[in-house]
Amino acid sequence: DVCIPNYLKQNFFTLIECIFIILASIVLFLIYVIQKVSNQDTKSVQYISLLIMASGIYCLIETKVLGIFYGNQTLYSILVFIYLIMAPILMISYYRNSLFKNNQKFINVWQLILLINCVAQILLQLTGVFDFMEMAFISHALIMVSIVAIMYRYIITLKGNKNRTDWLAGIAIFIYFLGAMADLLSDSLGKTGDMSQYSRLGAMIFAFVMCSVHMRYLIDNYTHSIRETAELLLREKEAAEKASAAKSSFLANMSHEIRTPINVILGMDEIILRESNEESTIENAGNIQNAGKMLLSLIN
Repeated sequence: DVCIPNYLKQNFFTLIECIFIILASIVLFLIYVIQKVSNQDTKSVQYISLLIMASGIYCLIETKVLGIFYGNQTLYSILVFIYLIMAPILMISYYRNSLFKNNQKFINVWQLILLINCVAQILLQLTGVFDFMEMAFISHALIMVSIVAIMYRYIITLKGNKNRTDWLAGIAIFIYFLGAMADLLSDSLGKTGDMSQYSRLGAMIFAFVMCSVHMRYLIDNYTHSIRETAELLLREKEAAEKASAAKSSFLANMSHEIRTPINVILGMDEIILRESNEESTIENAGNIQNAGKMLLSLIN
């Protein structure tokens, strides 16, 4: 009753950071769903959502707080193992169609290497040849190489690029890299305690920036769609106004052309009605007069 609340209190801000990272991944996944449903370009946001979710869970495990509620350390070790082998795959999958769209051969080879590493480590773990902790340095190295490759592509892409969103995304992955490097350096120096302190901070900043970037993409897509719809409606309105003007002009000309001969016919018909004594002729002339007046009323 005393130790657990005190422990949670001491790690309060650490827990908030982890929860923020996980919530950011949920927001990114919701953005993906919205874009998918509305047939927008998702920009592979589902991969970065999974990466950030995995980072949040990894950081939460490293705080050792979960052990208070559920002490299955084997499960936590497996989750850490999965995170380490899947993180570089998710990174490259996210950036392959943006930063690496002109380097598809390299990215295909690198993804193949990552997949082979993933399968090999799982088989070695299952067969008991190596424990995943003995292979963790390989996963760390692949993660670092992937981040370095991403940062290199960002440096090339951002030359002469004044887009603030692209710069923010580039700075975010750099901070993510620095956090991971700082924790690896601390581990190599034999420091104990919170082994995800810096990577957690880097992941939190990275998650916040990526949420902002993809929220901006979503808003821009909807703004562009609304603008296109407004322009289409304006063009249709202008076309309708032109058609209405052409119709009015046609009717005005036709009514003038039709009114003159009808008046002549009605005038002649009036003479027939006055001078004729034959009932059949008067009846026919009356029909002509009624029809002529009705036609005049229509064109007037």
